[in-house]
Amino acid sequence: AGLVDINLAPGELLSRVFAAVENIEEAEALILAANVVEWRSVVEGEASADTGEIEVRGESAMRHARFEAIEDLLLVPGVDRRIFEAVREAVYVSQSGQAGVDWQAAPPAVLKAVGGLTDEQVQELAERDAGDGIAPAELDLAFQQRESLPLYRADARVEAGGQTYLRRRWVERGSPGVDRLPWRFFRTEPVRAVGLTVQAASSESGND
Repeated sequence: AGLVDINLAPGELLSRVFAAVENIEEAEALILAANVVEWRSVVEGEASADTGEIEVRGESAMRHARFEAIEDLLLVPGVDRRIFEAVREAVYVSQSGQAGVDWQAAPPAVLKAVGGLTDEQVQELAERDAGDGIAPAELDLAFQQRESLPLYRADARVEAGGQTYLRRRWVERGSPGVDRLPWRFFRTEPVRAVGLTVQAASSESGND
């Protein structure tokens, strides 16, 4: 609920996510958001026998179907690897999402891109007791949507060989899996390196 659902979020919300990417101007962010909306929008037409793509007005169109994984963004015109890596911490895909964002559950990437907060304001918000449910005055609530979705992103970080590695799993609460626990993992991402350890970074800095 604290992330942006690329299947349901309105174009203006998506454009804010893209606009937060370094070197992305507002006009380009609007185009990227429009491409995402078009990609997921179902249209009338028949699939081409040759390409499997939907043919609209005689021209091959984009998929026009829901995103099945966040990596599908890489197939959207204009979204390259750099842009994808910059927005992946702010977005999600699931069978049960919402159009807005719950600021209380939002990570820094979303608070800055969607909420309009600075790094300092994000840090202040993290140190503040948010249990009363009162939104801070500086937070842009244009896309606020308070709903308790049973979805979680579970991250495990491991340091090895001077690198930090991330293992991410997506969890749905209240939907028992094969092990009969009251939750299920519906997606597991490949392990990836996310940066140097503090010690390795310090050593590299000292060698400069």
